[in-house]
Amino acid sequence: MEGAGARARAGRSSSIRASLLVGLAVASLVGGGGCGYTLGFRPAKGIETVAVPVAANASLRRGIELELTELIRNEVLLKTPIAIASEGEADAVLHVSIVNVSERVLVEDANDDVVSSSVTVGVLVTLEDRRDGSKPLDAVGVSPETAEFVLDDGENRDTATTEALQDLAERIVFLLEEPWGG
Repeated sequence: MEGAGARARAGRSSSIRASLLVGLAVASLVGGGGCGYTLGFRPAKGIETVAVPVAANASLRRGIELELTELIRNEVLLKTPIAIASEGEADAVLHVSIVNVSERVLVEDANDDVVSSSVTVGVLVTLEDRRDGSKPLDAVGVSPETAEFVLDDGENRDTATTEALQDLAERIVFLLEEPWGG
């Protein structure tokens, strides 16, 4: 009998949870609508398509422009309703320029071998709206992103660079969102 009571309580508990979830979903749709709130990513100026040409690279680190471009495109596709299009077809073009890549040793061992280091990447972003020729973002500096690595943990300059570029890609795509109150 104890098993039947536990099953009954579990059944009531799951139906209460289901009712709460439905109630929350309805409240978010109905209650938030009149207040001007929206859920999810809202593209700036109604941008529906964006071109992301290969990033320019003024640093001495070759190849990272390709990796950053791919990461940005993936972020756009995964986290926004914006579609990727060619420059000639897109509502807007997102130009990214890598302006600085630096590495700094953080810790050395007794033999002056690097134990821990960091990679910092800085970029400029321009968003060109092809529909009206405006530049909602014009050479905006995104604060540099730094990632640290520890050689003994199997990390290296490449893993730290990828981590910094991923974080930059997320922040760059965030710039495509409509500002609060906009």
